[in-house]
Amino acid sequence: LGYMSAPWAREQGLMTAAVRIVTDFAFARGAQRVEICVHPDNAASRKVAEKAGFTFEGIRRNGEVLRGEVRDLAVYSAIPEEH
Repeated sequence: LGYMSAPWAREQGLMTAAVRIVTDFAFARGAQRVEICVHPDNAASRKVAEKAGFTFEGIRRNGEVLRGEVRDLAVYSAIPEEH
């Protein structure tokens, strides 16, 4: 699950609410896992994942290549039994 917020919409809880709604929607339709991967230094995105009830699983080293740069990812997940 990925997300991006307009500057005017930040720090209002809107993204956290949206992540919860999309996650509930996925689980209601049979998904067994929803995953959020963010840059480890992106404190705002990590906060959204945590406030939405996702569990931090760890750092996926060299988890993605973005614009030619290999980067780590902070991995969060939610499963139906814990959500």
